[in-house]
Amino acid sequence: MKKVILVCCVLFWFGCKKEAENSTQEKINKDDYLVEKIVLNDVHSREYFYDSINRIKTIKYSSLSDSTKKSTIEYSYDSNTVFINDNQPRLCYLNKKGLIDSFYMKVQNNSKDDPDLVKSTRVYYFYDVDDMLQEERINYIYESKFGKSIYAGSSFYYENQNRNLILTNQIDVDYKRTTNYTYYLDKKNDLLEFDKLMKFVKSSYNLVKTETSSSNSTITYDYIFNDLGLVCEITKKYGTRVDVSKIFWRRK
Repeated sequence: MKKVILVCCVLFWFGCKKEAENSTQEKINKDDYLVEKIVLNDVHSREYFYDSINRIKTIKYSSLSDSTKKSTIEYSYDSNTVFINDNQPRLCYLNKKGLIDSFYMKVQNNSKDDPDLVKSTRVYYFYDVDDMLQEERINYIYESKFGKSIYAGSSFYYENQNRNLILTNQIDVDYKRTTNYTYYLDKKNDLLEFDKLMKFVKSSYNLVKTETSSSNSTITYDYIFNDLGLVCEITKKYGTRVDVSKIFWRRK
């Protein structure tokens, strides 16, 4: 009789353990969640609304301290293009990976009837073996009635799926800048897919730890995670300034 009771207890324990494991696995299935809202310094709020296939449709900005300060960004999709309608509307062209290849943006000058045009082009270089991003190059071309000029360019270098160096060169003023990054290699970037949904760019696989520019200024990042293991708070420190972003998630 004692043996029967012992066997039943063992089976019950293993059953509870399996159920707990399944429950935990369900909780940490991060792909089931979307960013619903981000609040910066308890003042500025951004709410994100999605269409039926979980693409960003609308972003609503508001001030928690001044109800009159509001704005909206609308996303419109058509084949391989996305039109982002905000205070500087731009038309983006995407490649087969869903990353931005180029965009066109009108910028206001002294003539309201004849705005200038900024065109940005991106070229991606992937490793042939594992299709991981190796390098990304961007050029910004400024077009006005006086002609065209390439006024800035950036090269992004990657290692182990993380962006580790940016070289920026602004040609017209002989400006050069480098930015280096370090990462929490044990922490995956939960906002990887969100960045692609919002900006159509490839972000680093891990969470950024430090960001150091050629002027030797360093930004440090700290993170807090919710019960699901998702990033729910980012603290960004540079100099005496501290910015805190609170992130709210919802199920798809």
